[in-house]
Amino acid sequence: SNSVDTTIHQQKGKSAFTRRTVPPGLRWKVLSRDDFKCTVCGKDPKNYEITLEVDHIIPWAEGGPTEIGNLRTLCSKCNLGKSNK
Repeated sequence: SNSVDTTIHQQKGKSAFTRRTVPPGLRWKVLSRDDFKCTVCGKDPKNYEITLEVDHIIPWAEGGPTEIGNLRTLCSKCNLGKSNK
């Protein structure tokens, strides 16, 4: 087992969030850093009827950490399209 797995298991019971869940404060930092726009298509909720989501670049299931360097803003359409590829 690698250290990422160990960290995830040790922290599971310590919070209402799973390690996969992006806590509200971190979510805000990611959205703010990305200027509240989808990093793929560039759309924002002010000008388009979209919902922004915070996505793991390296998937959480593959060991990608829930930290700012591995998170990006995607609209729900781009995020859904990514999982269908």
